[in-house]
Amino acid sequence: MVLPGKGRRAFSLGRYGVTGLAVASAVAVWSIGSAFTSPFFFPSPLAVCRAIAELTASGVLPHAIAISYFRILLGWAIGCAVALVGRVGRTDRQTPTSRRLETP
Repeated sequence: MVLPGKGRRAFSLGRYGVTGLAVASAVAVWSIGSAFTSPFFFPSPLAVCRAIAELTASGVLPHAIAISYFRILLGWAIGCAVALVGRVGRTDRQTPTSRRLETP
């Protein structure tokens, strides 16, 4: 809303205000939605925060995150290696070895 005769807005949330309002709205909708469903299928935000704190304190969550990151990095490294093998010698399926490596 622009004030008459002025070049300024009467009310502005700013860049971070809009983000904060969106996050608060999403958590509010989540909280209301979880009140009408089974906690097994749609837990409340508070239950999720409690579970995160519990799993972090017990060491299960950091271990699971570390395993996931390892798998992601391993897949990325294998993908890079396969791409390099196929491209370094400009083979592009021109030799029997590159055809065997690239064919599923």
